Amino acid sequence: MPRGRFRAGFLERRWQPRRACGNATRCVSDLVMAGLGREAVRLLTARGELQARRLDSGLVSVNMGPPVLDWQAIPLAHEVDVLHLPLPGDPVAVGMGNPHCVIFVADAEAEDVAGRGAVQEHDPLFPERTNVEFVSVLGPDHLRMRVWERGRASRWPAARAHAPWRWRRICAGCRGERWRLMWTAGG
Repeated sequence: MPRGRFRAGFLERRWQPRRACGNATRCVSDLVMAGLGREAVRLLTARGELQARRLDSGLVSVNMGPPVLDWQAIPLAHEVDVLHLPLPGDPVAVGMGNPHCVIFVADAEAEDVAGRGAVQEHDPLFPERTNVEFVSVLGPDHLRMRVWERGRASRWPAARAHAPWRWRRICAGCRGERWRLMWTAGG
């Protein structure tokens, strides 16, 4: 293995393997960078090479790579249009190492993240269950997101939660290369 690259594997509840996990990747990268005195590392995962770097703020940023848009690789139970799932709210399905269901809503603050998120998480379309993101467009460069991570409302949305809807922001009315994402603790 080339110098500066490390292998990482991810296990979820009940020891189920995952291709990648944004939160775990940040934590592992933080430990490796601190231990080696580096500002960046590359982790080889089942999802591919993930690059992490320490930001000026001290936080760790991870490039999770492009979203997976193939229904079998996400995975979904059967073939569907991943940009228009046959579920309430016309959600989108995306894989980022684990499945994500992204729902654009008028007001993310008004959404029952725990109630609706738990229902979507267990929909038969998602054989491995799914994370659920509720996203509102607040302006041409400003989004609001609340997250249901499998089994609970997320305290802090995972880095991987940003990527699933990034490519679709244009479809939702966001423009430009720079934009703001707003979230709060507790979903």
